[in-house]
Amino acid sequence: MTTMAQRTTRCGLCGHTQQDWMYTSTYACGAPDLDLRPPPFERDLIDAQIQRCGGCGYCAPRLDKVRPAARHWVGGPGYLRLLGDGAFPSLACSFRAHASIMLRSGDWRGALWSTLRAAWVCDDQGLPYAEAAQACRRTALGCLCEGHARGRLMTGSLKSDWLLELDLMRRTQQFDAVIVAARSSLPLLAGTEQAVAVQQLALARLGDADCHRVAPAGPDTYN
Repeated sequence: MTTMAQRTTRCGLCGHTQQDWMYTSTYACGAPDLDLRPPPFERDLIDAQIQRCGGCGYCAPRLDKVRPAARHWVGGPGYLRLLGDGAFPSLACSFRAHASIMLRSGDWRGALWSTLRAAWVCDDQGLPYAEAAQACRRTALGCLCEGHARGRLMTGSLKSDWLLELDLMRRTQQFDAVIVAARSSLPLLAGTEQAVAVQQLALARLGDADCHRVAPAGPDTYN
């Protein structure tokens, strides 16, 4: 069962106080998407994964926690453009704004996941935001590649990073790249991880850039 509670939050950047709702419990049923988005009902709580300060516009999972980079970035013209970008849903703008803080903090993993959540928000809004979702995934893919170049993992393992990379490439219509990467990774994978790579290979060959869940066989996640 999903339960909620109201909380009072004080922004660690400007001191503004506001009331927010938080989810105190939920559950997931079924397999995740190929990009690791959780299944229902957990996936439906994405709005609780980011907060936006009503005073200064600071965006973070917790407003009382502030990265040093935020003090020199939040409120500036670049940050405000992200918050007000009409090409994206408002909630996606909050995630993208948070991702920009993570990038300036050198946190490529945080930037990737915040940008990917922005893509999920765009997905939920359907066709009018299809291009926005692709733009978010291209940024997320760049974060993943930059993180790898610096020797950092984005998920629980390098192999699950590979699988996430396959989905980001496929969802941005880089089908030839997916086919090459999936073929080269297959000998290095086994079990559910290999099955996911085969699934991505088949989808890429069909030119399918849509959202798909991990095939029913195997555990709920490939981490």
